[in-house]
Amino acid sequence: MKKSVPRYLLVAVVAAAACGALGAPARAGVEFCPARVAAGLHAFAPTKSGAASLYSFMLSGEAPRAVDGALDVQAKEGWFQIPFPKVVLAPRELAYADAYASWKRPTFLSPVLYARFAHAIHIERVWVGEARAYPALGGGAGWAAEGRVACDPTSIVAVASAPQHSGFGWSPKTVMAIDKRLAMRPKKGDPVVAGQSTAALEKTHCRIPFRPTKALKAVAPRFPMGYRNMSAPLLVLVRVSIDHTGKLLGTSVWGSSGVAAFDDAAVDAARASRYQPGTAFCRPVAGSYLFVSQFLPRPQS
Repeated sequence: MKKSVPRYLLVAVVAAAACGALGAPARAGVEFCPARVAAGLHAFAPTKSGAASLYSFMLSGEAPRAVDGALDVQAKEGWFQIPFPKVVLAPRELAYADAYASWKRPTFLSPVLYARFAHAIHIERVWVGEARAYPALGGGAGWAAEGRVACDPTSIVAVASAPQHSGFGWSPKTVMAIDKRLAMRPKKGDPVVAGQSTAALEKTHCRIPFRPTKALKAVAPRFPMGYRNMSAPLLVLVRVSIDHTGKLLGTSVWGSSGVAAFDDAAVDAARASRYQPGTAFCRPVAGSYLFVSQFLPRPQS
């Protein structure tokens, strides 16, 4: 059975402005692992069931660094591991959008990596199982001091706070822009690592061994004074990180409204809310998710 040690580091996260408006200040964020899978795995030539033997993926982090390690993979066909070589997480700006707003925010991404399995598999769940960080591009010293880190499967789940001034409902569905590089097949000379079959990482004893984190009580944000004349709805996405007991570890503005007063109100609401940690292998684990605050124009009196 694989035993992971709970570890996380506070990092400075800069939230980019929404639609070119004024940006939000940097806030403390939380990382539970030196790297994470950026946007899932891309399957090349999948069968009707979704199984494939060749996959591509990218790694990301909240700050620049170099990392190596391995992905843990749960598939219908069993358990696998994908070792990845030392790669640099370099700065890049990504675009995110939903039906009502869009954001551009900085992140740090690896080059595209490839994994090939001996036969086609249908991947159900994947995460960075272990990683080691090395200083690069002016960052990485904090994680580097931790050595090789065992990482739990954590996820970001969107949670919406109740609208304050209207019955209009908003379904939080923030979609990351598709990175076309993931769909590019490996060229001659590109490293392709072999996916390795492994024994089950842990035995599970419950009916649903994996559950996402959730808000037990989502507090509605206050409407900032002095903004009665706003003409369009504003959205703020706050990344909330908790430990395995539900204790708040940190918050950061993931998607800014462009107005500091609304961002601050959303952060206050997120911090005042109560949370339930997710589970992995039937045990509670630390994790992060998005707390969504919607501000609608107030009726004129």
